Amino acid sequence: MYAIVETGGKQIKVSVGDKIYVEKLNAEAGKEVKLEKVLLLGGEKTVVGKPYVEGASVLAKVEKQGLNEKLTIYKYKS
Repeated sequence: MYAIVETGGKQIKVSVGDKIYVEKLNAEAGKEVKLEKVLLLGGEKTVVGKPYVEGASVLAKVEKQGLNEKLTIYKYKS
């Protein structure tokens, strides 16, 4: 079974045991977060929300808060 959830303005496909990277959440490391904006539930029977699936939520655990490595971008004109 999988779900498509909306968090941080992005839509992410998740299933049991997945590790995902999302925008900053209002939770400390080690705490559980309930993602209630479920757009779609998939599996044997697919349920599509209008816009969200009623009564559905995804429980996630925050492993750590932090920033990704810094990217250096060069722009030049030829």
